Amino acid sequence: MGQCLHKLLKYCAQRHVFVGSDDHRSQIMDRFLIKSGTEAAKRKTADTPETEEESTPSCSGSIQEAQSGARKKKRLFKFNQKWKDGRPWLIYEDTAMYCSYCRQYKKDTRNKFVTGCESLRIDNIRSHEISLDHKFSHTAHLNSLKHAMEQPIQKSVIKMERQELGYMKKLFTTAFFIAKHEKPFTDFVKLNELQKKNFEADRFAIGQHYNSDKQAKTFIHFIAEAERKAQIKTINNSEFISVAMDGSTDSSNLEEESYFVSYVDQNFEPRMDFVKIYSVKGRATAAELTVSFFKVFEELDINVNNKCIQLATDGPTVMKNMCGLVKNQIPWMLMFHCANHRIELAFKDAVKKLSLETEAHTLLDGLYTFYHYSSLQQRCLNESANVLGVNVLVHPKAKGMRWVAHRERALKALDRNYVATVAQLEACNKDNTQRAETRAKALGFREKLTDEHLILFMICILKSLVATFACLSCILQGEDASIDTLVNTVQKTKTKLAEFDCKNEIIQFKNEHIDNGLFRDVQLKKKLVQGLEGAAKTLFSGKVRNLLKTLEQP
Repeated sequence: MGQCLHKLLKYCAQRHVFVGSDDHRSQIMDRFLIKSGTEAAKRKTADTPETEEESTPSCSGSIQEAQSGARKKKRLFKFNQKWKDGRPWLIYEDTAMYCSYCRQYKKDTRNKFVTGCESLRIDNIRSHEISLDHKFSHTAHLNSLKHAMEQPIQKSVIKMERQELGYMKKLFTTAFFIAKHEKPFTDFVKLNELQKKNFEADRFAIGQHYNSDKQAKTFIHFIAEAERKAQIKTINNSEFISVAMDGSTDSSNLEEESYFVSYVDQNFEPRMDFVKIYSVKGRATAAELTVSFFKVFEELDINVNNKCIQLATDGPTVMKNMCGLVKNQIPWMLMFHCANHRIELAFKDAVKKLSLETEAHTLLDGLYTFYHYSSLQQRCLNESANVLGVNVLVHPKAKGMRWVAHRERALKALDRNYVATVAQLEACNKDNTQRAETRAKALGFREKLTDEHLILFMICILKSLVATFACLSCILQGEDASIDTLVNTVQKTKTKLAEFDCKNEIIQFKNEHIDNGLFRDVQLKKKLVQGLEGAAKTLFSGKVRNLLKTLEQP
């Protein structure tokens, strides 16, 4: 009480107040107590935790009212999930924090993180993290993991997993070999059995579950998926791409479209990858092919609308219409007709109306059928060649997907096998043991092979022309061909065709290979097939010389 009076007097002196009447003293006392109570409440609030409610002594009714206005509201804290980062032991359950290590190895009820710490503050977590109890529990946890790895059962499990991983790597390598070299899936089992014999059993142990052709298909499927993802990632890293597509029918006679993508990889090397083969739904119309085109690249996750700058096709009418529909959606895309198809189509258009070319095609196709489907005739041809000392070539098919290349091989085989073929056909015609139909065919082929105009057209003119275009076609198909090489090759071919003189070539061929109507000791007959001079005039009146102009068109 003395201290209160002393403070009261000091308060009055600071404000120059004189203690007078009782009413005046009562007012002063009330004002002093209100101020004293408020300051005390503030000091107690600063010393008390925020999660606890504050309590202040009540001196009088007026003091309580002043304190209630000065009190702060209760502050609630929430658990922050980021506190768990780097603290695998921290657990938050039922509005309280726990330490999993201490709950397992240091079961002390005095530890709040064992019974549950409800004060959700980062300072409490940090304090517990550096405490001796937590360090002890953390060390015990690490030792338990170490001992578990050293136990026999755990060691055997780990060793088994490593061995199985090694076996699986070998199985995947074998499956990749099957796919790379286009072997049947049934060879997967045989190759695994071979490796078992070549290596020790414990070094190449294979479970029966994995050693089957069905599992080979599964392995190859996952290998293909991994390679496909890597391929698509490389293509998407390229700024621009070019697409080439071609159609064909499978064994069930359904239309299949093959898609290829050309691009420049990260090493600035040009690449061309096969990306998809897609079955066309319904008829292969231009509209259906356009829908398939965009659907294929949508499935591949390639943004063809922004990346594709060129589309190459083989040039039939349906593909040209399809290119027009695609160009409506990608206006800047360039449409390109395959150069090799253009060469072959242009050459076929130039010679299709020539009677000599028709006779030549019929002869080449007939010789292929005559020897290909009869092992007896092929054996007789080989025996005839051995007698004459000639190394013969098998008469190949004169027509195929690569028309120029097939025609070149057929003409080359005819030139090499000419003498042996004529001798064998003559012997077959005189052999009474042969069927009448076979003898008639042999006689017809021999008559055509001894026609002077037909032989001059096929071996002297057609063979040279086809060889020129076949050489150009092979260079255009080369993967390492540059733009400079292609341009120079086209120019050289045009120059060679312009300098080719049909009349001089025939005269020179006659002087070198035909003597008194004998060509390689075979007597030729004249003018069985008319039109050599007309054929030469037609070929070199401008048609063949202008074939390469198609390559200069976009």
